[in-house]
Amino acid sequence: MGLRLFYLDQLSAGQLPRAVQIGLSYVLFSRGVRHTPAVEASLLVLVEPVRNPVWALLFVGERPGLWSIVGGAVILGATVWRTAHAARAAPQAPPPGSRA
Repeated sequence: MGLRLFYLDQLSAGQLPRAVQIGLSYVLFSRGVRHTPAVEASLLVLVEPVRNPVWALLFVGERPGLWSIVGGAVILGATVWRTAHAARAAPQAPPPGSRA
């Protein structure tokens, strides 16, 4: 008699909710991004890894380590810099009703 590491019903009970949750989130994101400006959609995607440790701290009480905080600061800083740089480089549209 061999050692069984897991049973099929345990595997499916653990993996099925994750697959549904991830699949549903991607379906909803792909539908929502059609109606969202590209800058806002990219900001949502870039800031998501930073928010995850915050949710873990708020809901579970798990404190992020030093490198997690440093990584989050780098991601936020790069996102802010890139957004500000892109906003300055974009041509400004004339106000409505004015002659260009």
